[in-house]
Amino acid sequence: MICMLNGKKLVVLDPAHGGSDLGAVVGVHKESIIVRSIVRRLQDKLLAERKLEAKTSFELAGRVPNSEWPHSLRMRELNELSKSTPIDFFLRIGLNYSTSEVQGGLVIGYSGSLCTPVMMYDALVFHAQAGGYSLAGNKTRFEYHFRQISPVLSMLSREVLVEPGFLSNPTDCKMLASVEGQEMLAAGLALGIYRVLER
Repeated sequence: MICMLNGKKLVVLDPAHGGSDLGAVVGVHKESIIVRSIVRRLQDKLLAERKLEAKTSFELAGRVPNSEWPHSLRMRELNELSKSTPIDFFLRIGLNYSTSEVQGGLVIGYSGSLCTPVMMYDALVFHAQAGGYSLAGNKTRFEYHFRQISPVLSMLSREVLVEPGFLSNPTDCKMLASVEGQEMLAAGLALGIYRVLER
């Protein structure tokens, strides 16, 4: 089903963690702050292009940005909201972490059809390569993989979790914490969303 808000498809962007839950922390770099910045840049791009309606999960639920919102409660509330406000695409953005500095690269989780995460993966990797970045299993001993996540949406397979790098990996961390890296990721994510919704 194609769902519309103000005549446009609705995309919901969910930054992982929030409030006092900072997620992974490496030195001065905090996962919740980085992903919130990527989400803000992505939302700006989507709204500027005027092809989609883009809301953060916090906006959709009427919550203050980055307020305390435990994961289990967030999933329940968003699932209920999706019944009254149908969502065309749900994107959660987080970062990965490993005890090894070697491990890095892009990981995508999915709850439905494998086609959606594959399309998102390809869009991100190819866009990054064009900008001189490498996301595709870019460190030795690491290959990207998809993993199942608990679905937020009752009837929708176009739902993914994107972790565009490992905060514990120095190369990934430098990209994730930089304005240029965040802009590259936001543009690649926007491209992936358009490809998925145009199928």
